[in-house]
Amino acid sequence: MKAVFEALQTRLADLTPVFQDIGEAMLNVTRERFNSQTAPDGSTWQALSPGYVKRKPRNKDKVLTLYGHLRGTLDYQAGPREVRIGTPLIYGATFRPLFILPGVCNRWSRLQSTWRPHHPEPRGM
Repeated sequence: MKAVFEALQTRLADLTPVFQDIGEAMLNVTRERFNSQTAPDGSTWQALSPGYVKRKPRNKDKVLTLYGHLRGTLDYQAGPREVRIGTPLIYGATFRPLFILPGVCNRWSRLQSTWRPHHPEPRGM
């Protein structure tokens, strides 16, 4: 039995392939949200103000899309214990993707959302 647990621990030490799959899925879902202009709950994004639509030079019918830079810079970084999805654009920190994944919690860094397995801190730490 000890050998089984040791083998399991070794296999779970590097979850990079799992987090790569999660990162790809998160990117696909986020890109689809740009296409559909909808939130994760299915509600539509708030419409642009009529004044801004008149001034906007391109993509007048698209929220969060002028030239496509925000959507085009979305990326992820997968590691052995987490996946980060985000954009290097400074204004990207304003928009938090909402994903609810069973057994996974999010922790926010300045420009990216980080997804790690949830391990509560032991009491007294």
